[in-house]
Amino acid sequence: MANTEKNKKKKDDAVTKKETKKTPSKVVKTKEKSDSKKEEIVKEEVNLNEEIEISKKPHGMYIGLPLRIMGRIILVLLLLSFGTYLLLKTIYLESGKSVSYTEKSNIDYSVCLNNNSFYETKCLPKNMKYVASLIDNIQVKFDYNFDIDETRDIDFKYNIDGKLVIKDKSGKSFYEKDYELLKEKELKSTDKNARIYETLDIDYNKYNDIANSFKSAYGLDTESYLIVTMKIKKNSLNEDSKFSISSDSDMYLTIPLSERAIDVELNFVDINRKSNMIVRERLVLKNTLYLVVSGFSIFMGLYVMIMTMRKYRVPDNNKVYDAYIKKLLREYDRLIAESKTIISFEDKEVIKVNTFNELLDIHDNLTLPIMYYNVTSHVKSYFYIAHQNIVYLYTVKASDLEITKKK
Repeated sequence: MANTEKNKKKKDDAVTKKETKKTPSKVVKTKEKSDSKKEEIVKEEVNLNEEIEISKKPHGMYIGLPLRIMGRIILVLLLLSFGTYLLLKTIYLESGKSVSYTEKSNIDYSVCLNNNSFYETKCLPKNMKYVASLIDNIQVKFDYNFDIDETRDIDFKYNIDGKLVIKDKSGKSFYEKDYELLKEKELKSTDKNARIYETLDIDYNKYNDIANSFKSAYGLDTESYLIVTMKIKKNSLNEDSKFSISSDSDMYLTIPLSERAIDVELNFVDINRKSNMIVRERLVLKNTLYLVVSGFSIFMGLYVMIMTMRKYRVPDNNKVYDAYIKKLLREYDRLIAESKTIISFEDKEVIKVNTFNELLDIHDNLTLPIMYYNVTSHVKSYFYIAHQNIVYLYTVKASDLEITKKK
């Protein structure tokens, strides 16, 4: 009996010894298999990320997609409203109106004489009778003044012409000829007042000789005179305004010719007058700083709106999300089990992981399957591992994915 127990004990020791020898080999093989499996998984994850880069936002207080979109909408409305308010404060529509203006002119002249023994002064003032044979030249001074009630940009163009006229006693013309006495000049006014002042020396004998020659050559009883005219044209440089009547203003004087004694006659034609300029409706800028701030606010509002539409554009996000989920399920199908239902997280400790690789490491350590649950199609999914009272959770959301395709 004792021998039997002794033999049995030896047999058990031998079996134990044999199993002990086999165990290290199995452990080594299991470890090698696990390392090989992990290496293969990591390799597959790298291949996946070569096609799509997934950028997850850092963990912290999570704000849901609806709240994020709502926050951006509120920001856009505030920026656009503020910009529009400032724009309305700085720009307003001014109604049409009439702006009064006045034109006044004056022609002064003096008659300068040849050397003679009768007159002590070289030039005689206006409003006298003058001996034609003593006249050397006539100095004419044109003075034009423009006054307007409101500052406007006005362009003035003016010139002085002479016209020699020879006619009979009935007024019918025998001969007429035009002369350019002063080439066109230009004056731009940006004030309420403008003045044109020109002095011109007229060679009296030049024109008087022509008239006398014509008269003696044909033996005609004629009347001759030289009309000296300053012509002024004005034009508003502001697109919103125009002159209500003709913008031309002329002033002239008449110098008799072919006479023994002359009396210079002054004539004014509609030059001393008061009229109106018509100003149409226009946009008026009151504050440049407000305009700049308004433009910046509206620009930022539109920028945030466009970026929000691009970021949360459903079709693109869905394509990115679906491609990522499909890739995970295809590449790791032997590790992932798809579930139609989900366990309750209320009585469990939920540990959120940032990447799918972290979930793979947990899988390797616990050798538990990764569960996949589709929370909302094309929008949100859960990948998790449940171990006792702990749930390791990796959440994928369409709104959190940023895709960069590598070339």
